[in-house]
Amino acid sequence: MDGGSHGASGMAEPTVAPGDHRYDGLSGEGSDLGRILALSDGVFAFAMTLLVVNLVLPTIGSSAQAPGDLGAYLGNHWLSILGYAISFLVIASWWSQHHRMFAAIRRYDERLVRLNNFFLLTISITPFMLALVFDYGQSQVFGGGTSAKLAVGLYSAAQLVSGLLYLAMWRHATSGHRLVDPALPDEWIRYLDRHAIGRVLIMTGAIAAAAVLPVLGEVLWVGVLIDRRQIQRPDAPARAE
Repeated sequence: MDGGSHGASGMAEPTVAPGDHRYDGLSGEGSDLGRILALSDGVFAFAMTLLVVNLVLPTIGSSAQAPGDLGAYLGNHWLSILGYAISFLVIASWWSQHHRMFAAIRRYDERLVRLNNFFLLTISITPFMLALVFDYGQSQVFGGGTSAKLAVGLYSAAQLVSGLLYLAMWRHATSGHRLVDPALPDEWIRYLDRHAIGRVLIMTGAIAAAAVLPVLGEVLWVGVLIDRRQIQRPDAPARAE
């Protein structure tokens, strides 16, 4: 038996031909992004759906209530309804940015997967952070109470971490065109990079603003919903033939 071609156990060393997609991901790297995107979309969908749990319906007693009671309830809880709408749109905007980023990514490695998982963690915790704002911040939001400042600050901090992780993913993927299409123009890389930095700065400002007056921090949350992509937006990259 030729010992040079076999190990001590008598079995040949396993080999995988480069580009063999049957073993895509076996070494932690690959080009099939399907499962990564499926998990990501699932987390986004679950977080967006779970937000509505924080909206509590008014309790109707055994006796008939006046028609104006529902209007009074809605008037007293308009901040909760607004907070739900803003948070839903914030998560939706993160999904849009995540979709845009992975439209440029062609391959993945272990670091990208880890960063994406941590990013999804910050998305999944958004309903809990919003519940803190509902439970501890609404009654004092205009008065600047300690609980409101902490609740709004924590929500903003979670969004800040989301932005930092998103930025880390994008820079890891685009450094030396590591995981993106080699033909992706540098101007698009810089453009999406600036857009991510903008979100980080907005949430940093929201944390500082919440320490002064919580409602100011909530106002800044709306800043991430403003579509700044049309400002100095590069031309679409040409499709490879």
